[in-house]
Amino acid sequence: MATKDVKAAERGEAREGMRIAKRQLAALIMAAAGVAIVFSISMFAVMARPLFLVAALLGGVRQDAQRPPRT
Repeated sequence: MATKDVKAAERGEAREGMRIAKRQLAALIMAAAGVAIVFSISMFAVMARPLFLVAALLGGVRQDAQRPPRT
């Protein structure tokens, strides 16, 4: 003897709940991916800023070294 839930599943009536669950799961995954992208961009900015500072300082030192002495 099958229960009401099994008979409903056989008829395809229980699929509506799965559709809603899949949509919610997809939305959750997309939200997590969005947060990960924002976090990675932020971390790149935090790590790259000192590199630009070092590059600017080295650029200034190189210009001073290449400039001929004033007479």
